[in-house]
Amino acid sequence: MMLRVVLFLMLFGTWQSMAAEASPLVNIGSEWRYYDGSKAPNSQWHTVDFDDSNWSVGKAQFGYGEGDEVTETSFGEQATAKPIAQFFRHYFIVDSLPSEPLTLNLLVDDGAIIFINGQEAYRANLPAQYHVSAQATGTFIEHVWLSVPLDARLVKPGKNVIAVAVHQLSATSTDISFDLGLFY
Repeated sequence: MMLRVVLFLMLFGTWQSMAAEASPLVNIGSEWRYYDGSKAPNSQWHTVDFDDSNWSVGKAQFGYGEGDEVTETSFGEQATAKPIAQFFRHYFIVDSLPSEPLTLNLLVDDGAIIFINGQEAYRANLPAQYHVSAQATGTFIEHVWLSVPLDARLVKPGKNVIAVAVHQLSATSTDISFDLGLFY
């Protein structure tokens, strides 16, 4: 247990120093709209014009099963038949377009696909042919942040939306986690 705490503090310190040098578009721990229902949402869930007004609202870190969640999501009625994916959306404003690449900082267990303004921006541990019912193809070391460069042309001046589907390895998985930051 002590080793986990030390590792977390080292990684958190690294993440803090990275985030301090960048301008945030989406802060770690932000408020998101989320859907954790037993059936997948409308296939347009990741697009700019999708109406998410009936989705729940909470702050990241999202998930269940680890005890470190800010917002605990539901795993449904049956512990042996949990929904494979949970869905998240967040709006952000861009005043001036960044000239440098964006940096995505992602905490996810097990896999995720990220869309910015309806375009796929990044995929982790998911098959090449994405479907909302796809199982994750692997997992990451829990509590480890991924840092990934993204094309700055994904954002536009004004209102933008980032949409994320977090996928499980199996319907019996004991935990799920999600948080995200986007910086330039």
